[in-house]
Amino acid sequence: MIKLAEPNVELVHRYVELLQSIEEGLKYVEVSFDDYGKTEGDLVLGDVLDALAQVQSANAQLQVIFAEEQSIVETIQQYGAVIDQCFKLEGKMELPHEKQEVVKQSIIPAFLAWKQSVESGLKSYIIQ
Repeated sequence: MIKLAEPNVELVHRYVELLQSIEEGLKYVEVSFDDYGKTEGDLVLGDVLDALAQVQSANAQLQVIFAEEQSIVETIQQYGAVIDQCFKLEGKMELPHEKQEVVKQSIIPAFLAWKQSVESGLKSYIIQ
């Protein structure tokens, strides 16, 4: 385990918080497909997609910080699979059923699996 400088520890904490916020947003979007009282589903989905782009930017920084931790770098690089699932939304944002299917069957499972894996690798740095 490498020793992180304080700014990098803070970056890791903010990164994990961002992942948690994305998960919460995805849960809201998922529920909004069936609960018509949750009218902000599309807005939240847009925010989630923006946040996923922020994760991709942060991943570049984290790969530099954790360059000596090959397993963490490899896990971060697996994020591409999440982005691949997001591309399935292209042309489907105005098609409610298709959008719902992509979010529920592709994006959420891919993100949650990757998030669990990356958090596991970062766990010892989160409590540092």
